[in-house]
Amino acid sequence: MSFEKDIEQENVLDGTVYIVDERHGDGAYVTVAGRGGRHFILAFDLDDLEYLAEVARNVKGDTA
Repeated sequence: MSFEKDIEQENVLDGTVYIVDERHGDGAYVTVAGRGGRHFILAFDLDDLEYLAEVARNVKGDTA
């Protein structure tokens, strides 16, 4: 199975990151590719960012 970013599922966005607006101590606004040329801005607080960092470590197989 390979990872697809452009699947035929209406609620899945491409997710390619275009812009990150860091708000030190608070979180970040992240602009990502959506569907049909649309862009979306996602708001992540620090808890969200820590969780995503943990997911990235798990996907990479990094146990440190």
